[in-house]
Amino acid sequence: MPPRQDLLLLVDGHSLLHRAYHALPELTAPGGQPTGALYGFLTMMAHLLAEQRPGYLAVALDRGEPTFRHAAFAEYKAPRPPLPDALRSQVELLPQLLRALRLPTVDHPGAEADDVIGTLARRAAEQGLHVLVVTGDRDALQLVGPRVRVLLTRRGISDLLVMDESAVRARFGVPPKALVDVKALMGDDTDNIPGVPGVGEKTACRLIAQYGDLESLGAHLDEVQPPRLRGLLSALWPQVMLSRNLARIETGLDLGVTLEELAFRPPEPGEAGPLFTTLGFRSLFERFGLAASSERPSVAQPLTVHRLSGAEDLLRTLTERAARQAPTALAYPSTGSA
Repeated sequence: MPPRQDLLLLVDGHSLLHRAYHALPELTAPGGQPTGALYGFLTMMAHLLAEQRPGYLAVALDRGEPTFRHAAFAEYKAPRPPLPDALRSQVELLPQLLRALRLPTVDHPGAEADDVIGTLARRAAEQGLHVLVVTGDRDALQLVGPRVRVLLTRRGISDLLVMDESAVRARFGVPPKALVDVKALMGDDTDNIPGVPGVGEKTACRLIAQYGDLESLGAHLDEVQPPRLRGLLSALWPQVMLSRNLARIETGLDLGVTLEELAFRPPEPGEAGPLFTTLGFRSLFERFGLAASSERPSVAQPLTVHRLSGAEDLLRTLTERAARQAPTALAYPSTGSA
């Protein structure tokens, strides 16, 4: 079936790579290069491309450098431990694999993948496209709108959840755009966003549902109950506003990329084939449409991946399970206003 020209698929590259790394068994090439996370990531990508058939797509990547959030708050993400060596080497290989598959990648100096996704999602929605964001990061839910949905990877690589506006409201009791205010109140230990100590998701959602947004809450702090919470909010209000700035996804970056540059193009065997052969990704030839010829591309010393056949069986089972559990073709409304 032809690609759906009204759909832009946006993938949080490092989020999915991390998910695969922690969900799947370790795999290594004979030369010692770890490959399990890459194999799991590409398996997820093949499933998404086959089931969603996007006319446009982009894999957003982090650049691994300080961002505008670090400039605003030096301790942003400070507690995070360094990446394991096995994962770091696969992070470094990911752009090469994506280029070989002709899957567009987008990043931006001083920003995160979330901001790239937010900018592309807003621009695409304004141009009348529908957007599916694929990530394991719940922060992306603030981007949900009439034309933007988020596909969350919750556990492993097969537990998937589609979140639209109604699903966000049902889960949190507030509209998607209000989730940034919720996070400003509750903070985030993972990103070291301070918030208000002792305020969890339930209290934060209740306050925003009651007052609508932080501006209205700030104007009625003297009404907040119990008194201890009122005192905390009053004392830490500047910290709350800083936390909102850290939590808000930027949607106005100048990315220097056009929608046409994100048009889906099938991979060329001559580009992806040798790399797949080197890494031992045998089953991925067919999944990416590279097995039309009876002769697969070769390299001077073809490599195989240790214990790969067992992992392929596992990944095939997980993918089949995902196909049963997750919608294979999301129902998008007819074209209307963004």
